[in-house]
Amino acid sequence: MDCRKDNTPNAHSHNGPEEENSRLDDGNEQSRATNDHSGTAREDPVGAGGGGEEDGMVNIDKIIERFKVNTSARLKPRSQYEYLQLLDRFDWYANLETRTKKDLTGRAGKVLILEFMQEEYSTRSWRYKLAMLKTLYIAGFGYSSADWPIEPRRDLGRLPRPRPNRDPPDEVVKAWAEAFQKESRLKPRMTWLLVAQTGWSPSDVVSLTVSEIKMKDGKPHHIERDRRKTNCPIVAYLPPDLAEELASYLKTECNAGQLFWVKPDAINTSWNYYARSHGLEPLHPKDMRHWVASACRKAGMSKQASAYLMGHDATSGGAMRDWYDQPQVDDILAEQAERLPYGPLGILLPPRIELVDKDTDILVLWTEYMAEKISTIEFATKAEELRMHRQKAFLASK
Repeated sequence: MDCRKDNTPNAHSHNGPEEENSRLDDGNEQSRATNDHSGTAREDPVGAGGGGEEDGMVNIDKIIERFKVNTSARLKPRSQYEYLQLLDRFDWYANLETRTKKDLTGRAGKVLILEFMQEEYSTRSWRYKLAMLKTLYIAGFGYSSADWPIEPRRDLGRLPRPRPNRDPPDEVVKAWAEAFQKESRLKPRMTWLLVAQTGWSPSDVVSLTVSEIKMKDGKPHHIERDRRKTNCPIVAYLPPDLAEELASYLKTECNAGQLFWVKPDAINTSWNYYARSHGLEPLHPKDMRHWVASACRKAGMSKQASAYLMGHDATSGGAMRDWYDQPQVDDILAEQAERLPYGPLGILLPPRIELVDKDTDILVLWTEYMAEKISTIEFATKAEELRMHRQKAFLASK
């Protein structure tokens, strides 16, 4: 049964976090009256059973306000916005302000929710969407856990597990990397490299501080971050291009404290703009997180080394070996530098080498090998020929 009145989203449609905050501040009483199908505005509707009559009509404004207050400490603004988008879709489907707690809980609530899920989402996303909706019921509607009408094993059976996103193609990542190599502005290059060479989330990038950048011989060498809140510390070797850009950034745009005084969403927004302005296929920081994880696996990096690079929990997985295998920082950095000396992007782009010796044959050979112009066997054969030639020249000079 389709519970929608029409195919037009109602006045609670969330166009974005800024519009949502503005609507909360203004109250939008006129909209509330318009959505009351009795033709008159209700005087004191409750959010969902808290602070008013137990079976009072639903009030979307109060649900939104309560949800934001109750989740402010554990959800980022962007995550809150995603939950409120689901609430808006549920409201559009079920016309929530015409319903009471009895309509949304018990058997009636279960039928309504399952029909909503069947109509709006594929079964592959049900687990995730139902978990979000349950959070809205408790933190927004003000219901208790016992009021949630869905029992997954009893009501849903065996649902397909959600699949992670696929890695972006190497061609797409390479096009982005080449575009940023030509970028004249330092800050966009920096944020790109911090995401693409480490797999960090935007929140990790913008919270990076100067004290977490460890120096060696006067140059940035690696990054160490405690991250006690998540218990997933970061130990990341800095490949040459990232170390060079960090050194320039520290000299020109940063003195102390935090490196980037922007919000995490600013990186996503700037990448969207960059894709449009440069004719690139869309790419998001989360996509690069998948790509970096695969690059580490292809390079033969251990689970511990890649977890410390990206800020994952190195002990997850259930194996006792993962719990007891806690390598030293120097061992982690040595493995990262050995497996990916030019970072994950080094797999796609040839390294930038400054020739300092008149005899450049070996350097040219290495560059061709890293650009995949010659095979491993061909590289080894030519390298051995060069070594023998140099040895004969050295003996002849004696």
